[in-house]
Amino acid sequence: MERPGLGLAFVTIHSNPGDALTRRRKLLYILLLGALTALGPFTIDLYLPAFPALEASLGVSEAQVQLTLAGTTVGFALGQLVVGPFSDKFGRRLPLILATALHIASSVGAALSTDITTLGLFRVLMGVGAAGGGVVAMAMVRDLFSGYAMVRMFSRMALVNGLAPILAPVIGSQLLLVMPWPGI
Repeated sequence: MERPGLGLAFVTIHSNPGDALTRRRKLLYILLLGALTALGPFTIDLYLPAFPALEASLGVSEAQVQLTLAGTTVGFALGQLVVGPFSDKFGRRLPLILATALHIASSVGAALSTDITTLGLFRVLMGVGAAGGGVVAMAMVRDLFSGYAMVRMFSRMALVNGLAPILAPVIGSQLLLVMPWPGI
């Protein structure tokens, strides 16, 4: 729109790229980025109901199975330390693709594991891969938003993320009804 007499056009200037997003696109970002941040808790909590089946199948103690959970948590922590600086240096896309590929490959490896040591190793790698999604999602929010809009986006993503520890064990137990533990 031109201002009369001055020949100047009014242009909307967005201080943050996220300001230009439509409501629908923001909702998509909330769901996708929230799902990426929920991947870590989901990875940890999904197989909790399978612990007794793991013990029986692999012939190991409860403590040994719990070590695979600890390994996943350690991998998740280490992954954040690695992926964060990597995504700052090389951009968001490559680290997200690599972390997702690592998570998928290690999930297949865990499913094919025949002993607790191999399972533990793949669970650590799953944690590293799961961390990538959360780290990159948080960085993307900081890239796109600032101030109140950023806080609002983080809080909405937290709502999505908060569902993972609630839904994952329920989904895991339902999956156990139709498949053995490697399917989880």
